[in-house]
Amino acid sequence: MNSDSEQLQRLILESRNKFRTLVDGIEDDIYSIDNDNIITSVNKPMANSLKRHPKELVGLKCYEAIYGYERPCEEGAFCPALAARRSGQFETVLQEVREGDRPVRYLEARAMPLFDEQ
Repeated sequence: MNSDSEQLQRLILESRNKFRTLVDGIEDDIYSIDNDNIITSVNKPMANSLKRHPKELVGLKCYEAIYGYERPCEEGAFCPALAARRSGQFETVLQEVREGDRPVRYLEARAMPLFDEQ
């Protein structure tokens, strides 16, 4: 017979796997970062758009891996994560993306702060 601890661990693992399947099934690029701009999770569509495996992106700085910047976004930059950290609320930012000679693309980026007990 399973102990309560083993059963709880199994339920947590099942829940995580279901959530991962759900997030990977969303066609939008989704990733999470910590307060140091380190990528902590990436869905498959995001990794595919960067032509990398999700495991390759976790642990990297978002501004380097996703945007190709050498340093973090600064105050006043169009970074939804910075805006969400400042406001403590859901934020939406329209970003202009330039890639060499390609036409300019516009992306709508959204960020939501996640809080822990602290």
